[in-house]
Amino acid sequence: MGANGILCARHENDEYSFKHVPPYRTEIATANGAGDAGMAAITWSFFDNPDRDLEEVGKIAQAASSIALECTKAVPDITVERIRKKMSGEIEPLLDEVRTA
Repeated sequence: MGANGILCARHENDEYSFKHVPPYRTEIATANGAGDAGMAAITWSFFDNPDRDLEEVGKIAQAASSIALECTKAVPDITVERIRKKMSGEIEPLLDEVRTA
C-alpha cells in the first residue's frame, strides 16, 4: 500500500483477521529495499514470536521499512533496538497524512 501503510492478514482456525497499519513519519532518502526490509521484519517477527499480535507485526514491518527508507547505505543497519525505538512513540505514525486514491 506504499504511503498508505500495510494491510496485515492472518488465517487461523478457519477465520481471517485483517489490520491496517499506517506508516511512520519518515524522511525518505531512498526507496531501495524498503519492502524487503518490511518483509524480513515480518519473517523475523514470526520466528521470534508466532503468537505476536497482528497489529504489532505490522508496526514492526513498518518500522523496519521506515528505517530502510531513511538510510542512504546499500544495506541499512536495521536492528531490533532501532525497530523498538521507531515504535516507541518518539515518531508518530502518519495517521492524518495518509493518501487516498
